Amino acid sequence: MPQPKAFLIQVRVAVNPDGSLSKPTITSYYDGAPTDPLKVNVGDHVGWLVQVVLPSTVRNPLPYRLDFSGNPDFFGTSSLNVPSGGPSPFLPVLAVQAKLKYTLIIPGLEKIDPDIQSGGDTGALGGLGKAVPTYSVFWDTAYPANPMTYSVGGGAQQPFPLKVAVGDSVAFNAINGVAPANFSIIFAGLNWASPFCFDNGKFSATGAPTVIGPLTVSDTGDSGGKFNFTASITVNGNPITSSPTQNDIDM
Repeated sequence: MPQPKAFLIQVRVAVNPDGSLSKPTITSYYDGAPTDPLKVNVGDHVGWLVQVVLPSTVRNPLPYRLDFSGNPDFFGTSSLNVPSGGPSPFLPVLAVQAKLKYTLIIPGLEKIDPDIQSGGDTGALGGLGKAVPTYSVFWDTAYPANPMTYSVGGGAQQPFPLKVAVGDSVAFNAINGVAPANFSIIFAGLNWASPFCFDNGKFSATGAPTVIGPLTVSDTGDSGGKFNFTASITVNGNPITSSPTQNDIDM
């Protein structure tokens, strides 16, 4: 068996001249040199780095999360969260021979679903895989009664309604608030309590005080239905609530 190696998977998102974001590009490196495909074996270590590239070529880190729930034995964990961005911890490959399809989740962008295989020097990291639409919802708390807007994959904001499908990802953002706290959204349920959970219709910010999610659309029982929701937040000590009739998520 070869000596263990360390690999870095770099994901870059470029800011276009119009301010929109490009599709992420992914490159794997071993010893500073690109590797295509990436070959891994048990004992190797794999790390990630996600960056946004500005027009000035400056690269800023982005927060991200890795979901290994399809095969948690591959790295010995089901997920890895890097909330401050930058390089992730390097995870050891524990599977002697296995295939892992994992998900890289960058809030506000598309999810990326690459593959890693281990065993016999034949492991390969796939390309971008299937790009899953990721939506960002924006609530301007300076004008809480105004309709919300949303963007797709970091693109231009557009008006509701927002139409989603199972597997899509949605993040909710409260903007322009001073000293924000207690941000939450509540859905008027259909057959499911929300597009994201059968029995839960309320979601709250758990990390950054102005961001909820991203949440994965899972509802398989309300095709063609409309989920209305309201948002609430405390801004500068004052509780405010969105309009209850202007924001629909269509299945």
